[in-house]
Amino acid sequence: MPGIPLRINSGGGLNFHIGFDYKDLVFAYAQGSGFSFDTSQRDPLTLHAVASFARDANGQPTTLDANLGLFLAQVKDGSDQNSALRSQFDVTFKVDVDATNPNLVRPDGLDGQADVYLQATAAFNLNNQNQFPSFTSDFEMHWGFGTFNPQ
Repeated sequence: MPGIPLRINSGGGLNFHIGFDYKDLVFAYAQGSGFSFDTSQRDPLTLHAVASFARDANGQPTTLDANLGLFLAQVKDGSDQNSALRSQFDVTFKVDVDATNPNLVRPDGLDGQADVYLQATAAFNLNNQNQFPSFTSDFEMHWGFGTFNPQ
């Protein structure tokens, strides 16, 4: 046998949302020294990003199908028990402005939360005759880092 055939297909995509917030932006102007920024605030600049799997126009989740010889595997986003549960990665990056040099910013924190809901199915692929059993499992993981506290 020259090799085992392997084929991988995916349907769907990823959604990315990125935003920022600069809270309490305070600046002043003084003749002779020009503009200055109030740098006494802690973590004035936050960057926020969220990534999740996309749904198609019919609301179907992103899927990944793989064929390895006689075996078929499928992984799709979401929970079999609750269709509202979807995988998502959420991260917030905090930045401080240096009081002695407002042009200098330094990282001051990274908080994040990953919620993963996947459905996995494995079966024998014998011309779709369904003569052998298949195995299905839900995978659920909640991982927080930084100051986030997963529920």
